[in-house]
Amino acid sequence: MLTDIGDADLVRIYASRTLFLALIIGYLLYLQDYNILNWAAIFGFVMPVTDAVLAYHAQAPTQVIFKHVGTAGYLLVTFFVLHCLTKRLSNDAIRSAA
Repeated sequence: MLTDIGDADLVRIYASRTLFLALIIGYLLYLQDYNILNWAAIFGFVMPVTDAVLAYHAQAPTQVIFKHVGTAGYLLVTFFVLHCLTKRLSNDAIRSAA
C-alpha cells in the first residue's frame, strides 16, 4: 500500500525497470548465454546496493533495507555460481576439442 499517492509514479518507474531487466535476463536464459548472465549478475549488484543506501537515507523500515541487501547477496551468489559454471563449460569445451 502506498503511503503517499505521489509515490505512484515511482512505483511505475520501478515496475518498468524490473520488466525490462526480466525480459533481457529471460532472453539470455533462453539462449543459455551463461557468460553474459554472469556479467549481468555482477553489474546488477549496483542496483540493490544503491536502493539499500537510498532506503537507509530515506529512513525506510529496516526490513526494506534488508530486502535490498538480501537481493545484493543473492546477485553475488548468482555471480559466483555462474562463474563456476562458465569456467566448467569452457574447460569441457577445451577437452572436447582436444
